Amino acid sequence: METINSKDKARDFSLVGSVILYNPDSDVLEHIKSYIEYLDCLFVVNNQNGEKIIKKLKKEYPNIQVINEPENMGIAYPLNQVLKLWKDKYDFLMTMDQDSCYVPGVMEAYVGQIPNFDWHTTLGIGPKKIAYQEECPCGRGTK
Repeated sequence: METINSKDKARDFSLVGSVILYNPDSDVLEHIKSYIEYLDCLFVVNNQNGEKIIKKLKKEYPNIQVINEPENMGIAYPLNQVLKLWKDKYDFLMTMDQDSCYVPGVMEAYVGQIPNFDWHTTLGIGPKKIAYQEECPCGRGTK
């Protein structure tokens, strides 16, 4: 399967993401902007009060798929909903929190490394070091 992400780089796998919104503020738009261009699809779960954010996202990005929950369902239930939609259609899934954001170059590095892993023995990948004291490049400041 060859897919082309919005960065116009051909690759032989599909990559989707998910983000669960719970009372999000406007910073989440900048956070999503830091990774959405690398995804074939972003599942946005409206866990509570995310309607305004979703409306803005849908205007700007055609690769948004929305899952509306009737109430706050926590994290596990919405992730399981995403897994049901993802499993038969896409190759890889990245899960993000609404405050997840990526420094320029990090998503490109992640995507570039996906073909290099032995996925029969690798469950997932993540950052080696998280520096919470450093300033977040996506808006809010320090963690």
